[in-house]
Amino acid sequence: IRAPDPDAVTPGNLVGSDFVSVRQLLREPDTVQKNALSVVWTYADPDCTLQLFFYPDIETKTFHLLKYDLKGAGGDRLESGGACMQQFVATRTDGVQ
Repeated sequence: IRAPDPDAVTPGNLVGSDFVSVRQLLREPDTVQKNALSVVWTYADPDCTLQLFFYPDIETKTFHLLKYDLKGAGGDRLESGGACMQQFVATRTDGVQ
């Protein structure tokens, strides 16, 4: 299995994904918050913060990413993330360079 091009990973591409799919693309989150209706994964870097909001499917009970919040160091909202987002992409050590 070939890892995706890190430049192609954007928060918008992850919407609809489940936990497993997101873990295949991103590193482990820095914090995980669970409450009654959602699970929030937070990735923090000095340059930006990414929060992923997962909600359960009513029928299957499987959690899927429905929204995200990506902010720069100054608190401004970022759309694609660019270089900032790449800090959160999973580093693969499977020999593929």
